[in-house]
Amino acid sequence: MAGVFSKLLTVYRLLGLVKGANNYGLDPKVAEIFFAGSIEASKIVQKELHGESAVKRQPPFPTVSDLGKDIRPVLNRLTPAMMRELTKTLPILGWPGDRRMIGLSKEPP
Repeated sequence: MAGVFSKLLTVYRLLGLVKGANNYGLDPKVAEIFFAGSIEASKIVQKELHGESAVKRQPPFPTVSDLGKDIRPVLNRLTPAMMRELTKTLPILGWPGDRRMIGLSKEPP
């Protein structure tokens, strides 16, 4: 059940981000691809770090940041900056071949 809730929450947050993309002059599809990729990359890194910790039999951290109270507010403050930087970066990504690297083209990189 937790996995389903997590996926629904991810979709909900992505929809909110995509809706706000126009406020930054971004194509909502580009924002969706960017933030979905960011979320997936974070999950991969987290899974790898958790695996390393298990292999090394590291004890649990004495204190753990709360996702809702500590981490989410920081991410929410970073989102507008990420949107602004993505807007600045997109013209560079328009160079030949670069759009393929971020999934905006069906052609292989």
